[in-house]
Amino acid sequence: SVEALRKPFINFIIETYEKYSTIIFDGAGKTESDAPLIFESHKPSYIPHGFEISRSEELLMYQFIEYTNEDGNIIMFEQSLGDNSQVGIDTENTETEIIEVNTYSGIYFENKGFKTIIFSNDTYVFILTGNLGKSELIKIAESIN
Repeated sequence: SVEALRKPFINFIIETYEKYSTIIFDGAGKTESDAPLIFESHKPSYIPHGFEISRSEELLMYQFIEYTNEDGNIIMFEQSLGDNSQVGIDTENTETEIIEVNTYSGIYFENKGFKTIIFSNDTYVFILTGNLGKSELIKIAESIN
């Protein structure tokens, strides 16, 4: 067993274990008032040419969109309310990298042929996964409106 490493950042903490990591979004999703939060759907405005929506799901405070192309490439986009939420990820034999998505800190990693970017805009947590190049995935993440 490996003791958890805690790395504090602007709005999240990464706890890294031997085979997985947990990302804790501290305080995301909180509002200044006691008024209930209304879920606002955010989607990428840029998707590479040839990709189409192959699956879509929207729940009360969560949405998932899967895009595919003829070559079998895939892009998965998730948005959820970030109020003290946690995301578990398989990071066995991978290295995470802190990146900037627009003005927000994010986490980038590659695992089993897929690249993933996870970031929060202080209200929502966004997860973008695909088998595209890193720069293309960052471009998609930066287009989330």
